[in-house]
Amino acid sequence: QQQQQTTTRDDKDCCDVLDVILNHYEKEYPNQPILSRRHVLQFRDEVKTFVLAGHETSAAMMTWDLLEMVCSDSLMNEISEEAFSVFGKDKDWSKLGPKDLPSREEGLSKLILSEASLKESLRKYSVVPIVARKCITPMEFDNGVVVQPGHSFIINIQAIHHDPTAWPDPMRFDPRRFVDKKPEPFSFLPFIEGPRNCLGQHLALLESKMVVSLLCQRYEFR
Repeated sequence: QQQQQTTTRDDKDCCDVLDVILNHYEKEYPNQPILSRRHVLQFRDEVKTFVLAGHETSAAMMTWDLLEMVCSDSLMNEISEEAFSVFGKDKDWSKLGPKDLPSREEGLSKLILSEASLKESLRKYSVVPIVARKCITPMEFDNGVVVQPGHSFIINIQAIHHDPTAWPDPMRFDPRRFVDKKPEPFSFLPFIEGPRNCLGQHLALLESKMVVSLLCQRYEFR
């Protein structure tokens, strides 16, 4: 029998996601110090979601983005100049804290090309190339095919992102596809669409464009 040693924690003292989850559990179930198997599995899945979906995907996105920048001196120079305009050219941000960063409205919103480049890397190199869905109500497609409830089908996101009718010259890396214009509905699906889309998409793009910009501000990649 697995037991949990409970301690009283305030929200302000929680230092990571698991602490927040356990703290909430203690408040909701003060008389249940023993975690049920259902709760253990739920906590495990929540942490796996944050670690894998929240960090591994962002790391892959930035890796492909930096690769494309290394292959294009002009793109690297433009993103570096954009980073200099927001973070300065000689300022060492490694010695400063989060409170010293420019605000989203005054500075981070100006990282337009940096964010567009990340989106283009998600289009060309789909971090999640396919997703599976289970049908819960009968669906009929334009070609007459009917999918019955209980059947599963796979959505090929990579194929959509490489569709030349939606993305002319799809294998060309061009961040300006995402500057001052939005993609056609359901043509850009790195975070899926609809009610089950990614809750962390805005955080992922915000933190990733900061990381990439600060790397370009501090280092020269070759």
